Amino acid sequence: MPSNIQGLLGSCLVIPCGFDYYQYPPYNPNRVVWYQYVNHGYPLVYDNWYPHDVIDIFKGRTSRVDTSRYGKECSLKINEVTWSHHRQKIYPWVDPENVGKSTYRFYDTTVTIEVVASTALRKSGNAEWRAVSTLTFTASANDHGRSLTCYARFTGGERQEVSITMRVKRNMLSRGWSFTTPDSITGMRGSCIIIPCKFTYTTSQPADLRVIWYLFQSNKYPPVFDERQNVISEFSGITSLTGSVRQGNCSLKIERLEMSHNQDRLYPWVDQNPITSYHTQGYTFYDKTSKLIVSDRAQQPQLSIIGIPRVEEQSRVTCSVHHTCISAPPVLTLSGITGADHTVDIQVSDGIWERKVERTWTVQEEDQKVTCTVSYRGGQKATSELVLNVECPYEEIEMTEPPGETTEGVAKSVICSVSYKCAKNAPNIVWNYRDMQSSLLTKKFPSNTYNTVSNLTFIGSLGDDGNSLTCTAHFITGKTSDSATIHVKKYVKPVEEIDPHENDTFHVLAADIPFRFNALTRSCVVIPCSFQYQEDVPLARGIWSKKNGGVIYHNGRSHVLDHFKDRTRILGDLNEGNCSLEIDDIKERK
Repeated sequence: MPSNIQGLLGSCLVIPCGFDYYQYPPYNPNRVVWYQYVNHGYPLVYDNWYPHDVIDIFKGRTSRVDTSRYGKECSLKINEVTWSHHRQKIYPWVDPENVGKSTYRFYDTTVTIEVVASTALRKSGNAEWRAVSTLTFTASANDHGRSLTCYARFTGGERQEVSITMRVKRNMLSRGWSFTTPDSITGMRGSCIIIPCKFTYTTSQPADLRVIWYLFQSNKYPPVFDERQNVISEFSGITSLTGSVRQGNCSLKIERLEMSHNQDRLYPWVDQNPITSYHTQGYTFYDKTSKLIVSDRAQQPQLSIIGIPRVEEQSRVTCSVHHTCISAPPVLTLSGITGADHTVDIQVSDGIWERKVERTWTVQEEDQKVTCTVSYRGGQKATSELVLNVECPYEEIEMTEPPGETTEGVAKSVICSVSYKCAKNAPNIVWNYRDMQSSLLTKKFPSNTYNTVSNLTFIGSLGDDGNSLTCTAHFITGKTSDSATIHVKKYVKPVEEIDPHENDTFHVLAADIPFRFNALTRSCVVIPCSFQYQEDVPLARGIWSKKNGGVIYHNGRSHVLDHFKDRTRILGDLNEGNCSLEIDDIKERK
């Protein structure tokens, strides 16, 4: 979640928040409580179990927001932001009844609310809209001390307003011209800076007008820029005008700031007459100066991510920083992820630019965090870090081989299959018939895609007919299920084959056969066989058996081993003593 977030006075505010865990999972991950950050105790900001214990400034105003179908969401919504919420520092805690601070110190990650009273319409991240209204006007001397007010009207009929008192720099010496510069401007040591400056004449502007900038001193006028005379040493060779004097632009560029420039106050002179003529009138320049503030410490860049990073999907991260030197802007360097960068500089106000680098990359399972480092020309550096919390998406599980129609007591293979990203996201597939045997097989495919198949050996009973058979894949971030209706039919015992000679009289006779016989696989073979039989009673059948048991040939097919069924027959006439056996499709001995 962000470390700071702005909320519009009177509007709602959504603080985006997500969490993840790789060990010590919470017992109840859907239980999220928000607290106010204080030195002692845990004042409640949001708790759906104990809403009456929430502190007064948040009571009845907070609720949970769910923006992700993958779970692990802790976003908070504040209805009707008030000034009492300004600078409040709050933080979430997941499953506080079971996850203690020894497992994770949730209060080390906080968000500070900043309440603003401006109007908008620009989207900022996933949580807020900001409206900006810009008024351009030319002030007159009579406007000094008057109030300038802007109003915001919302669709619900609500109205907000904010006012400022205008400070108009009056025409100097009543010479018919005035200028506008900022009261102060901040820059980095070693970088350039532009002091924005505009001037106007109430009458026609003189031709070949000369602009001079001075360092404020109470008893003299040391120049810091002048095209016709030398300037003081600390500004020698580093100052220039950046705009067109004919168009009323008197902006001053200082090429390289030094710490010796810190707190210096500068002001322009836009007149054909020398500044000494103004001094003789006894006026002061102090309230018309611009103060230089020189810093030697780089501010941390602002890192943000657009959307939720999901493995093998495109995502974007941005890093930005404000600066004062468009001709030599600071360098922003992103690390931790590999992708394509797009860098832009946008002027946010007079003399202030924003440098932003946006990196687009294909999210990988290994992506943990992104780091942005800003480097200034003076050697100053600062770094920000953003934890990515990469999500591993998964598809819906599918019963690729449903049970169909089964027979009671007869085993049937039922298969469920699910595809997903990330090896660490391997699912646990369970069936609602837990007492039946199942197997699991996982295969890896290109693009970091995995497929897990669960094969259930289903043996149904008549009582299962009409029930649902369900397989469920449990992932770290959620679960997915598929079902099929079970159809079980009654088992009907097959009619046994009746041997017409079952009750005949048996004669055990000695047969003459070869001890060993060679044959080619997939061919047929005839094993010669003969015996002596002297009685007049005709023989109805003969039986061939294996030495170690099992019938190879029998008039009753059901008595024959499966390996020899429908492949054997007696060729000779038993009543003539011929018991030769034919075997078709010879197979290798197992």
